Amino acid sequence: MKYQSPDYSAVLKKVDLPLVDRHTCEQQLRRTKMGHDFQLPASMICAGGELNQDACTGDGGSALFCPIGEDDSGLYEQVGIVNWGIECGLKDVPATYTDVAQFKYWIEEQTLPFRYRKSGRPLY
Repeated sequence: MKYQSPDYSAVLKKVDLPLVDRHTCEQQLRRTKMGHDFQLPASMICAGGELNQDACTGDGGSALFCPIGEDDSGLYEQVGIVNWGIECGLKDVPATYTDVAQFKYWIEEQTLPFRYRKSGRPLY
């Protein structure tokens, strides 16, 4: 299957992408069809911009994780949700992700009923 194949893979894949700061992301996306007035919504973050390394068609809703703690801790935190991008895997063209931190309180509110065991003790 080619990188931009319209066929979807049944195999879950992983790619390491750098987070891209807001200013750089806006500048890079302004050079695309988004135009010179593009402003990244406050509810979004960016990652990627590396050749042939990206989220692509069919990946919407997938998670963006960052390692936390020591390099070898094996702990990760979800920081984003795949939202949209300009094509796939273009150099210096990052993709956008919903910023999970912006929705932390809403997520906690929605998951509250599921946080407790039948014993009444918290799961975490």
